[in-house]
Amino acid sequence: MIKAVIFDMDGVLINTEPLHYQCWVEIFKERYGIDLNYEVYKPCIGSTRLHFMNLIKENYGITFESLEVMNQIMKEKKNEIIARDGFPEMPGVGQMLCCLKDAGYRLAVASSSPKPVITERVVMMVFKHVIHLEENTCVFTCLDVMPSTHTSCTDRTSFTIYSISSKSRVK
Repeated sequence: MIKAVIFDMDGVLINTEPLHYQCWVEIFKERYGIDLNYEVYKPCIGSTRLHFMNLIKENYGITFESLEVMNQIMKEKKNEIIARDGFPEMPGVGQMLCCLKDAGYRLAVASSSPKPVITERVVMMVFKHVIHLEENTCVFTCLDVMPSTHTSCTDRTSFTIYSISSKSRVK
């Protein structure tokens, strides 16, 4: 009998890839007057920002002061785009999470994102749907477990994070 469902966040619950590409397109156009080619960007999907930084240097000759500076620029642009265009969730996800929770399933997100980012994104997504669903009561308790590889293991694809999710107890 299935008792729990574990989700990855980026690309499963949240449609982040088009958002990330849009961020970089706008950043490179505004800062450098460069049209970021999707073929240059494509190998970065699912990879690290360091890999992206190296590809940008190799293809465009652009270097960022540091990875931290690059991440801050991206964070600011992402917040701007979300404020302007809305949050990029996968269709039907918010309602699905609430329905699974109401049906008694334990839910977890296993992600390589830092736990505060997981919490913010998932709560934002679920809350948006709960406002429109009159009988739903899972606003901030929809997910039971949200382990992050930043604190639990080194790779979101490793079995460890899913094992942590499945063994965690709700307090």
